[in-house]
Amino acid sequence: MLNAQQFAVEIANCDIGILCSGYGEGSPFIIVEALACGRGFILPPLEGLLEAYRGFHGIVFAAAHTVEAFVDALIKMDDAIKDGLSPEVIAHDVLNRSTSVAAQQVLQRLEADHH
Repeated sequence: MLNAQQFAVEIANCDIGILCSGYGEGSPFIIVEALACGRGFILPPLEGLLEAYRGFHGIVFAAAHTVEAFVDALIKMDDAIKDGLSPEVIAHDVLNRSTSVAAQQVLQRLEADHH
């Protein structure tokens, strides 16, 4: 088990996250945690995730639940990073979209611990 600071460091050591589940689960915390640490995420085209994360910097949705669609999403993410999508932009975007006071405080702490 890692504390919040250790977890933020581990996420920051990753390039991106991939959630390839085909089930209708809610929004896993790892997505917002990764975004808060400046790491992008590839997500499946699940309705709840589409509603929650559409338009976020650092989020790319696979068009379908196929290997090819996830590879295409990885290419799009790589292109976005090459075009200047930075960890700072990703983290800032999710922090500004947080509507919960508690979530905003957690995100600010993660951001402060990461830098």
